[in-house]
Amino acid sequence: MKYVYLFCLLSLCGFKNFGQNLHMVGLSPSGFGDLNLSTNTYSIINPNFSFGAGQGMSTFDQQNGRYIFYSGGTTFDTIVIVNALTGALLDQIKIPKNHLYNPEYNPGNNTVFGLSPQGFGVLDLNSRVYSVTNPNVKDAGAYQGMSTYDQVNDTYYYLKGGNAGIDTLVKLSGNGFLYGKYPIPQNHLLEPEVYNLKVYGLSANGFEQYDLLNNILTVLNPTLTFNNASSGMSTSNPSGGTYFFRRYNGTMEEIVEVAFNTGNVLAKYNVPQNHLYNPELRTNTFLPASLEDNSLLNEISVFPNPVSGVLTVNAQQTIKTISILNLQNQIVRQINCDTDKLSLALFDLAKGLYFIKVYCGENYKTMKFIKD
Repeated sequence: MKYVYLFCLLSLCGFKNFGQNLHMVGLSPSGFGDLNLSTNTYSIINPNFSFGAGQGMSTFDQQNGRYIFYSGGTTFDTIVIVNALTGALLDQIKIPKNHLYNPEYNPGNNTVFGLSPQGFGVLDLNSRVYSVTNPNVKDAGAYQGMSTYDQVNDTYYYLKGGNAGIDTLVKLSGNGFLYGKYPIPQNHLLEPEVYNLKVYGLSANGFEQYDLLNNILTVLNPTLTFNNASSGMSTSNPSGGTYFFRRYNGTMEEIVEVAFNTGNVLAKYNVPQNHLYNPELRTNTFLPASLEDNSLLNEISVFPNPVSGVLTVNAQQTIKTISILNLQNQIVRQINCDTDKLSLALFDLAKGLYFIKVYCGENYKTMKFIKD
């Protein structure tokens, strides 16, 4: 039996810290593009990619590095899945016409969900089955591309137009259960992104924060207005506490990075005009493209649980990769190895609930553990 004992020097087996080396990916008439935020350089990584996308109709699977977007058709629409590192087409799933409007991705159950004239719909990417889970929540009045998803609390928000000077921020679960509605002034919180139970966005008045707990709308930066911003073209980096949106600055397009809590502009990144439509943030490294295999449950053991220091992973097969994710679905550890038993030193890991993914060959199994 091979045995590897890992303490803090996990670099021996390929330990990676995540949250650095960020990229922005998106669509253009010239192909699938990539903006390296570290070097402020833009390139087309797949010039053969020419799918038409609904404006603002994209989402991202950060765990597996999959860029997912909605593409309209004549008799049916399509959810298109792309490898965000290479721009290669991974899959196309047909859905009914005008469904999955304002899509978001749920990594907890590998689904894409959104709105339609028939109600709130969910597409299971494993079974490729689409269903309307709440016929009472429809897309009438929804602003295109104006949605956001809080993975930690499984809450989906979208902006709905109204009258008498009032719009509505609608709050749902990832399965379409209606949690509540928040009236806000009309044409505020455009390009919404959720962060720490607050929704941020733009208006003619500037960069705004809406406190969901206290129902308070605050302008954080009056100089960052919606003027020249591209509709439905925002994304965020929750682990870094930053908001990104795309706008035209008078000579070319740019991606603007803003601090959530203060509204301060942190950086600006230039891109060619009409490029990086439907931008999504990605990290530089992804987990292997694999399938969840429940049969591995009896072949893999993780102990002790709870753990205060060293976590041991045993498998009846060769382990290729181990990834640990927090409740924000962010990778906090990744170890690439070639062994069937590892001991991971987790002394520096904050207390709480975590997910551990153990990859054996082309399959993986997800389990939970508690760090105390």
